[in-house]
Amino acid sequence: MATQAEIGRTAWSDPLSVRALTGGAMIAAGYVLCFGVGMAFALDTGISVVWPPSGFALAILLRFGMRAIVPIWVGAAASNLIDGSTSPFISVLMPGLTITEPLIAILLLRLVGFDSSLQRLRDISALVLVGAPISTLLNALASLYVLSSLGVTTWTDYGYNVLAWWAGDAGGIITIAPAILILTNHSERVITTQNWVEAGLLTLLGFAALQLAVMWPNLSHGGAAAYIVFPIVAWVALRAPRRVSIVVALCISAVALATAKLSGERFLGAHDTLSELVSLQSFVTCLTLTCLLLAALSLDKAQIEARLREREQFLSLAILGSNDGIWDWRPNEHRLWLSPRWKEQLGYAEHELPHSLSTWSALVHRDDRDRVAQRFTDFLEDRSDSFEMVQRFRHKLGHDVHILTRGIKMKDDEGRVTRVVGVHTDVTELLSAQEELRHQAASLAGLARDLEEQRRTADAANTAKSQFLATMSHEIRTPMNGIIGMLSLMLDSNLNQDQKRWASTALDSAETLLTIINDILDLSKLDAGKTEVELLDFDAAGLIEGVTALLKVRATAKGIALRTDIAPNVPKWLKSDPTRLRQILFNLVGNAVKFTQHGGVVVHASVGAMRGDSCELRIGVTDTGIGIDRDKMASLFEPFQQGDTGMARRFGGTGLGLAIVRRLVRLLGGSVAVESKLNEGSTFTVILPCTIVTSPLDRPAAIPRGTVSGPHRRASILIAEDNEINRELVTQMLTRLGHDATVVSNGREALTAAQTRALDLILMDIQMPEMDGVSATAAIRALPGSHGGTPIVAVTANAMVGDRERYLAAGFDDYLAKPLHLEELQEVIARWTNSAASPANGGEQAVALDQQRAAELRGAMSEADFAALIERLPKEIDAQIERTQHAIRANDADGVRVALRALHESAFDFGLRELAALSTRLIGDNVDLAQIIEHTSAMQSAVTRAKSAIDVLRAPSRDSQE
Repeated sequence: MATQAEIGRTAWSDPLSVRALTGGAMIAAGYVLCFGVGMAFALDTGISVVWPPSGFALAILLRFGMRAIVPIWVGAAASNLIDGSTSPFISVLMPGLTITEPLIAILLLRLVGFDSSLQRLRDISALVLVGAPISTLLNALASLYVLSSLGVTTWTDYGYNVLAWWAGDAGGIITIAPAILILTNHSERVITTQNWVEAGLLTLLGFAALQLAVMWPNLSHGGAAAYIVFPIVAWVALRAPRRVSIVVALCISAVALATAKLSGERFLGAHDTLSELVSLQSFVTCLTLTCLLLAALSLDKAQIEARLREREQFLSLAILGSNDGIWDWRPNEHRLWLSPRWKEQLGYAEHELPHSLSTWSALVHRDDRDRVAQRFTDFLEDRSDSFEMVQRFRHKLGHDVHILTRGIKMKDDEGRVTRVVGVHTDVTELLSAQEELRHQAASLAGLARDLEEQRRTADAANTAKSQFLATMSHEIRTPMNGIIGMLSLMLDSNLNQDQKRWASTALDSAETLLTIINDILDLSKLDAGKTEVELLDFDAAGLIEGVTALLKVRATAKGIALRTDIAPNVPKWLKSDPTRLRQILFNLVGNAVKFTQHGGVVVHASVGAMRGDSCELRIGVTDTGIGIDRDKMASLFEPFQQGDTGMARRFGGTGLGLAIVRRLVRLLGGSVAVESKLNEGSTFTVILPCTIVTSPLDRPAAIPRGTVSGPHRRASILIAEDNEINRELVTQMLTRLGHDATVVSNGREALTAAQTRALDLILMDIQMPEMDGVSATAAIRALPGSHGGTPIVAVTANAMVGDRERYLAAGFDDYLAKPLHLEELQEVIARWTNSAASPANGGEQAVALDQQRAAELRGAMSEADFAALIERLPKEIDAQIERTQHAIRANDADGVRVALRALHESAFDFGLRELAALSTRLIGDNVDLAQIIEHTSAMQSAVTRAKSAIDVLRAPSRDSQE
């Protein structure tokens, strides 16, 4: 329920509401009533013993706030006008002092932290010592000054009038203000009928005592009977609610004042008017203070008892609900108390164990008894700061229970221990769990040792696998070097058509086998985490177009279309790893071309989410090929997996391409997904995070460790190779390139040759008898003078992860992986001997067109398709040359290489050998843009001769069509 103050505040939230007006009228009427009561109880001299309006005004403002000022002012003005002792003007203005008095009192009370509920002794003291005397004294001084100035009172009586006014106002505040505050406080406890009956009887008894004291003072020895009312009020204050006791005090005070007013005798036997006034004021004030103080004490006592009961209930609940047992030992009284839970922990009911030390002695384990007693003695004699230990007790059922005992002690002023309180915690299950954890920890430790052993075994197996791959790579590459090299030399010799076709078929097979080996090595590098990402700026559209152009000839040969669809929102320049992206696209587009027999392949490119300078490059490769069974998609990206078991037999391949794609995509922070329907086609989607480059920086060109300059000269080159076939192959290659070759079969002979003669270059194999290539290189580097600075190139079949870096760190200047290609060997020699590249056929002009290859294409295609191919090929060559020139102008070395690779693929597939060889030489990693620009005229000449050769083929094709 809302309090009266809350009702008042709600009613007055709108000052013009009916409730607000009614409340204000009631306050004004209450003030007028108090004014009338004060005047009614005034003595014959006209002085009021207590002035109720002052207490009423203070209580109303404390309860209802500042909005009660207006009703109080109205009530005071009305009271003055009714009294008629002052002029109307003064009657309306004087209430200003009436309002000022309670406002000053409220300000002072707030400064001392006053609470209007009066539930604390300090609040009553503040009201009596601060609120009542100070503000009333100031009001008396000001009011009587005004009245004396206006002639209402005389200046000669100013001091006496101030004291009388002050005493009346202060008495009114002490008597009326607490009564109103308590009566309007609805949080007080409920009043019963018994309280009212008892209070009424005691009030009558007090009335009788006052009548006896006033009317028959001789019988009560000068009015001493009046003091019987004090124990009556005390009794009511201690037994009844505060509202009842304050009503009793008010009634008795009113009776005392009325009796003094109406009787002809002076109150308490006073001799004159002043003494009677003081006696009455003292009596009423003390009566009210007695009631208030005793009621406050009773309230404090009730609150303390309630808190004690609450704490007792809390402790009882805590003891009963706690899982811990509690014990309380008082040495001076030789008394020990054990909680029910203490006994329950040992299996006993509360009544089964007495509260004595013998209970503890009988239940504690005999092996722990002396140890516990010694620890407890140390604790009592301050040799130990705390008492905490685990001891065993005998359970009622016969088994041992592990109990954690903790205790604290209390001492008297002389330092003697008067009380020890502690708790018992059953830790049996905890200790069992700890023991179980120890066993589990031991088991886990053993398991960890086993796992560590298995890890070592796995690492050893992985190392063995890597060593196996390295060994197999070396052993396979060594004969492959001879096979591919000899077949290449054979194709450059004078062979008839059948011999060239056989040699070309054998070379294609060898190159396919080499591709398989490279895929296995790439997968091994990715699995080993040795593949690094190099972030570079690249032309996104140019890279995609370049990869497509390289594979377009293969698609055209199959009679299918291969095109690109690049969305307009794809930025011109992006930053990622273009080398890895090309490898991804080569695998995906190459697979799409391989597995598509009819229709075509489309490479889509677009940009997904863009955030600031970041974007997602989405590349989709869609084909109309054979499709993939849904059951096979889960393992599609695993190594050595293909769409069906017969696919390898139908289309070839190892199933490593998609495994490499997924690992490369993850390496770049992207994702790859596939959608496919059997016999309808597939779509592979790659999403890669890239950075948008608004203004690509000029990347520094690669600076080769040697430079190509000066006229051609014959170089003196030492070949250190233990394999006879490889020695023959390299010798023939060097002869073809126009250089002098010296051959040794091991590292020791290489060291001797380097000591005895001046060499331009050493081609050093790694694995050789007597002294390997690494040791021989270290020994040569230790030679004095120019012999120790001879350039040494590692020529090895070791092409595993980190082999190139390892050999360069060992003192080699360069690295060539077997099988050797004539163009790569030519570039290395040019780089380290300053020898310009010479024709690869003994100084003769390279062949512009391989007629055998052209004949094979003509035989494999219809005349219409072949005619369309030779019509389209010059346009593709021109497009790639234009793209190359555009990339050169943009200083885009990667774009140049993409275009030249596309040119090489187109030329190589058609048999344009001179153009293919020149483009191959210019796409090496160590060739910079300056070198490519130097060969621009040579490239144009090769293109012109290639077109002339194609024109020669075009005429017979036209004749056949005619």
